[in-house]
Amino acid sequence: MAVAALALIAVVLSGLDAWMQTLLALLVGVSAWWELARYLRPRFVRLHAQGEVWTLIDAAGKATVAELRDHLRLGAFVQVQFALDGKPFRHLLTPDNSDADTRRRLILLLTRQRNAAVAKALDRAH
Repeated sequence: MAVAALALIAVVLSGLDAWMQTLLALLVGVSAWWELARYLRPRFVRLHAQGEVWTLIDAAGKATVAELRDHLRLGAFVQVQFALDGKPFRHLLTPDNSDADTRRRLILLLTRQRNAAVAKALDRAH
């Protein structure tokens, strides 16, 4: 929401015509509302890893198998990217939706899986 507020301030200070400012402010508002709704009602509420098999579980308890593609750690944030039916799906773990111990264990698991994949690739290269 802070980004949306900054975007609205930028629109107001832009010096554009009033109708263009109104249009851009409406676009910012709709985008912010859409993203807030997606954040408050995530598609999946739990991740589960068993070996190299990842399962994403929705709010109804339905499990979907996904392929881990990549992960990124930035401070206390961990983004995990999966492939679901050939389409990318990203899940962001933050301090407000997961505890520090869970994120720490996830980072260790992801690092081990990445190292194992690199080792396999090096073995195949020789």
